[in-house]
Amino acid sequence: MTGGSLQRRVVRSGVALAAGRLVMAGLRLAIAAVIVRQLGAAVFAEYAVVLTLVALAEWMLDYGTVETLVRDILREPTARDRLLRVGIAAKAIQVPVALALLATALLALRYPAQVVEAGMVAGIGLFFLAGVTVVRVVFKATLRLEREVFAELASVVFMLPMVVAVASYGGGIMALMAAQAASRALFLLFAIYMARSEALPLRPAPLGEARDLLRAALPIGTIGLCVAAYESVDVLMLSKLAGAHDVAYFTASQRMVWPVLMALGAIGGTLYPVAAAHWPRAPDQFRAACQMASDTVVVLAGLAAASFLAGAEFYLRLLGPALLPGADALRLIAVLMFVKALTSTLGPILYIVHAQKHALGYIAFAAVLKIPAAYLLALNYGYLGVAAGAIAVEALSALAPTLYWLRKRGGFRLDWNVPLRAAAFAALTGWAAHLADHSGGLVACLLAPAGYALLVLATRTVPAGRLLALVPGAGR
Repeated sequence: MTGGSLQRRVVRSGVALAAGRLVMAGLRLAIAAVIVRQLGAAVFAEYAVVLTLVALAEWMLDYGTVETLVRDILREPTARDRLLRVGIAAKAIQVPVALALLATALLALRYPAQVVEAGMVAGIGLFFLAGVTVVRVVFKATLRLEREVFAELASVVFMLPMVVAVASYGGGIMALMAAQAASRALFLLFAIYMARSEALPLRPAPLGEARDLLRAALPIGTIGLCVAAYESVDVLMLSKLAGAHDVAYFTASQRMVWPVLMALGAIGGTLYPVAAAHWPRAPDQFRAACQMASDTVVVLAGLAAASFLAGAEFYLRLLGPALLPGADALRLIAVLMFVKALTSTLGPILYIVHAQKHALGYIAFAAVLKIPAAYLLALNYGYLGVAAGAIAVEALSALAPTLYWLRKRGGFRLDWNVPLRAAAFAALTGWAAHLADHSGGLVACLLAPAGYALLVLATRTVPAGRLLALVPGAGR
């Protein structure tokens, strides 16, 4: 593969990944709106709880094996078929473990019978997703991620009318999870079709080789599982200690900010190769790239946060009037989004400066810390307490350690000038726009980011062209 061909594939895959995730996030918001409007907030809450537990089980199907196999295939291309067969064998171990984890969680948390049954119906999708993870190895190793994006996007497109049909006929959580499992089956079929030129092997390797793969993937898998557990604690605690409406308000707010976080994630994806190219031979350029990415991501996060703070009611009304009482939850999640934007941008740089062991330690600590925090807050303050607690835990046990280890290992000390300005401007314009339009309507949603942008430009918070500095060769 020539340098030009490689660059084109990297760009194509990156653009497709960012665009595809944004479109899928929009479609999933539409699915949530159908459920809330047609079946009610209580069913939406059950749907969110089951998907949260299924997401934990789905991580067990990856558990770092995809990245490990991609690495080994790129090191030894002639061993591709053997390694893919090892991947297939690993899924024979991982699927039963994932199903057992899902069933144990559903039963241990003592959810109602219909939620347990719906969760096991959704668990059927684990068999299909296991196949997708094997095909994903091929897409990643050949830098054709746009093919997987198309396959998943097509499966979500087909899921939307399935959910509409379920809602039209008055189906419940069981039927919704059947649609989820069917969507996973379509995901696998589309993925296999997109990989039809790759001659995928069908026979698994001996289980002994699969166990070796799982041992090699253990560090990455453990970090990912801790992150998955960290993200799921809030919803699970609310489901057991508060009520269905608290879960609905909280998860609807999360889904509303997901598209923004995905868009901001593209900046982190741009920073990683630039920072890796500079480290350790050019530490000054490394630090400058980290600062520019941080400044850019917080300024863009502030633009979205201002709109959410001003018009939370408008955004939740799009999903359904039943969610309007949760407007303050969306405002708190908007603040959390601002903190997460920094964490998700700078966190991956720990791998570049060889601080991944420390990353595992503080992620595990954050996951453990969040359990009692979410328990006490959900029990006493419901969804607003959990949302506020999530901000504190993210800032203290995720962002702060990331900045500490980047300073200690990479010599990067974050300049807080731009982040603090962006946060202050977002809060100020969000508050002012909400005062101008107390109903939190479309006027407030548009007025706040407009005022925020004017303040950012008038104060030269980020010089024009800052984003271009992240792109190699842009300044030539």
